[in-house]
Amino acid sequence: MANVIPKISRENFQTGSGWTIVGAGNLRSADAAIAPDGTLTADRLYDDNGGGTIVGGLVLQVPLLKPSTQYCWAWFVKKDQLDWCAWRTQNFTVPSNTQSFFDHATPVIMNKSAAHDAIGVIEYESLEGTDWVRCYGVFTLDTDVDGDCRIYKSENGNLSVPRDGTSSFFVWGVSLNEGDYPEPYTSNAGITIDGPSGSSGMGLSFGKMGMR
Repeated sequence: MANVIPKISRENFQTGSGWTIVGAGNLRSADAAIAPDGTLTADRLYDDNGGGTIVGGLVLQVPLLKPSTQYCWAWFVKKDQLDWCAWRTQNFTVPSNTQSFFDHATPVIMNKSAAHDAIGVIEYESLEGTDWVRCYGVFTLDTDVDGDCRIYKSENGNLSVPRDGTSSFFVWGVSLNEGDYPEPYTSNAGITIDGPSGSSGMGLSFGKMGMR
């Protein structure tokens, strides 16, 4: 099935793209890094150095989905000053308001919520040496299809991160398709990212655990 995320929201996380940001002190900058397709379109999520700690990140109200259907949410992430990120489902009845965690710098390390069907990280051969990986999470809806998916900051598998100007990573290329695994991603520039060199996962995992 096709990526149901609107094109305006796939690679643009700024105001007017459909994305909002939660958590006082969380900031976003556009076109801050070279994306996996070679274009200067990756955005950076960072903080304002306001002191203390901070929780939150990026929020997207997902398009109207089908009830009682399994979906796979995926996004590309590149470490900056944070090695971890989190995927949170919120405002659905099933799955609950919960999050799974990913160490995108060491992709075999992750922590899956019991409410999510599966999670994983894909390392693409074409992106070797760039620090870009693709995180994904699988979830199954019941009759309530009105909710959102969130990409949060994380430090060592925790939602709370320092608000000291050092909590940042790059994000790009969000997709949502039916099924239990992310389909190849075609960028807004028409370039398809495919051909993983290895995948790691938790949950359903389809025999891909530990393939590096």
